[in-house]
Amino acid sequence: MKLVKKFRLFLSGLIAELKEVKYVSLRLVLVNAAQIVMFILFVTFFVVIIDSILKLVRELIMFF
Repeated sequence: MKLVKKFRLFLSGLIAELKEVKYVSLRLVLVNAAQIVMFILFVTFFVVIIDSILKLVRELIMFF
């Protein structure tokens, strides 16, 4: 619960700072942030899939 409050404070501070910046640079910052988030999600997804495939292979090897 405390973490959520800290995150909200961080976001509101970030938004307050970004409002001072011009619209174009704000859009660039948001696009970059979205690309970073998508990259992290993609890498996490990829790692989870590889891990599950390796577990499946390990189970098959143990089975035979």
